[in-house]
Amino acid sequence: DTSQKSFFALFEYHIPNSSPNTNHKIHFGVRGDNHSEYESETSIRAGYVGTWPKTALKLFYGEAFQEPSARLLYGGWQGSGSDPNLNPRNAETYDFNINYQLEKILLSLNLFRMNSDNLFNTTDDGAVNAGLGKSYGGDLRFRFQSELSSMKSLTLWLNYSWLSAEEQSFNQNQQLVWKDSGDLADYTVHFGAYLTFSDQWQLNMRGRHYGDRKTIESNPLNEVESFTTFDLNLSYQPQADDYRISMEVTNLLDEDYFHPGVRSASASSTNSGMVNANGVWIGSESFYNAQIPQPGREIRMSFYWRF
Repeated sequence: DTSQKSFFALFEYHIPNSSPNTNHKIHFGVRGDNHSEYESETSIRAGYVGTWPKTALKLFYGEAFQEPSARLLYGGWQGSGSDPNLNPRNAETYDFNINYQLEKILLSLNLFRMNSDNLFNTTDDGAVNAGLGKSYGGDLRFRFQSELSSMKSLTLWLNYSWLSAEEQSFNQNQQLVWKDSGDLADYTVHFGAYLTFSDQWQLNMRGRHYGDRKTIESNPLNEVESFTTFDLNLSYQPQADDYRISMEVTNLLDEDYFHPGVRSASASSTNSGMVNANGVWIGSESFYNAQIPQPGREIRMSFYWRF
């Protein structure tokens, strides 16, 4: 049995400004947690938000903690950790965001960095709190919106994200070494278009591209290949507004693609099992696939009726 008590307080201060077109705010938040297993944790969140006629600027600092999972605490065997004395891992984040709005174009840049300590690591003697983690990255967003003569409105958008993440873990000599965090793409791209032909017809198209993803150390594939998919949604909404008809197509080009496997992800085409000389099947010695196939093309028709 466990018990937990928490409190949270948020303060917001508006900085006096003589200009009516600008606004400046200071934010400060604090959270306190008292847990019967982990004792006390205090986290703070602080930030600044400034707005001008065409620009918005945000700066944030935050702290957080993550409790160990029940599997790590009470797994019952050293391979899963099984140490009820584990403490939460801690992290601190830094965020910078700026938006610039023109008449038809919105540009946005977001940068972040996160530092972690007291990571959950497994040794020959079970799980321990040890090691550091660090990650940084950002997002670059673009949106264009306009009215055209051939249609009522057109919106184009694109998000480009990049990420670099490393964590310390124990090697065969039980020494902490830096390694890339697995199953993460170095970059992703999301893009799309929203077209309104009239008050009744709308078309929404979306695409996404994930770069190659290096897998975790136990995954024999080492890397899951990049992929690009497209989705489409066409809807008809009459002016009567009593019903709506839509057609949605996901994975429009029927792309064959995969996501990295879960947990150890150590069963793959390179270690898929075999039938021995006695005709006995010998499995891959793992329950978790190295990669997980994703759905192919799907077409869905929907009819909504309000009465």
